[in-house]
Amino acid sequence: MAETLHPRYSPVTAPKPFSAYSPMVEIEAGRRSFHISGQVGVRLDGSLPDTGEEQVHQAWMNVLAVLEGAGLGPQHLVKVVGYITAPGLTAAFRSSRDRLLAGAEPASTLIGVPFLAHPDWQVEIEAVAAV
Repeated sequence: MAETLHPRYSPVTAPKPFSAYSPMVEIEAGRRSFHISGQVGVRLDGSLPDTGEEQVHQAWMNVLAVLEGAGLGPQHLVKVVGYITAPGLTAAFRSSRDRLLAGAEPASTLIGVPFLAHPDWQVEIEAVAAV
């Protein structure tokens, strides 16, 4: 389980999360926050994986790379919003998130959309981190 850096809330008066995320995460006063632009499933060399599942995995790897570039890790994430272009990518999104975030449970939303900024992209992930 990842170290919890920010208070997380899951009140018994609200429905339980449907997978590994927190209903609410607090960023305490005086903390620095980082807003990560949408990361898509494109590799560092600009190539695009063949399948939507591989794009999901790559998009999560890109989020982690951006965090690492600022000296941060998954435990610093407080909010994640994912966009997928096919309902069949939901399981891949959740399993990649759960595996790669190593127990971190940021607040999370997953939205199905008809398309992204490039017709071949099937996933985009934006996030907020704080220290």
